[in-house]
Amino acid sequence: MRQVKKFNIDLVIPLYNKKNHILRALLSAHNQKNYKFNKIILVNDGSTDGVELDFQKFENLFNNIEIINIENSGVSSARNTGIDVSDATYVCFLDADDELSEFYLEEIIFLITTYEEKKYKIFSTKHKNIFNNEDLQKISIRKKNHYTNSNNSLFYYALDKTILCSSGICIDRKILKEYRFPKNI
Repeated sequence: MRQVKKFNIDLVIPLYNKKNHILRALLSAHNQKNYKFNKIILVNDGSTDGVELDFQKFENLFNNIEIINIENSGVSSARNTGIDVSDATYVCFLDADDELSEFYLEEIIFLITTYEEKKYKIFSTKHKNIFNNEDLQKISIRKKNHYTNSNNSLFYYALDKTILCSSGICIDRKILKEYRFPKNI
């Protein structure tokens, strides 16, 4: 598996009381095809469900994980903490109860490479909401050449939660240093 050197991509996972889901999220981040994240930054936002007892196991399983503990201050603050810890060119986000397709990072790198000359700074892949495990066995997430280039504003796409949401988005870190996730939201 290739380290993402040219693009230097980190993944930030805010965590609050998702003990029953976080390992699945971490495994999906770790089990990417062809590439891997430089760092997986897990920001524990003051969880009270005992998830911290699993942190040593996570550090043994994932050699590129960095675990940060903060006082409970909300998901936006946890994401901002992850941004501060990252030194990558791009930062991707994953909620602790979500998971990535095994081709997520490959698609993100494809999008960055394809639109590098246009200087695009925000990338997203379509996601699918799955509400029970039976659905998981029926879904093939990988489809080729379904990306599009559009002149529509980011706000236009933000209205469609299947295209753009905080879990799965990849953003140039320079933007994230200037425009933070708003606290208390």
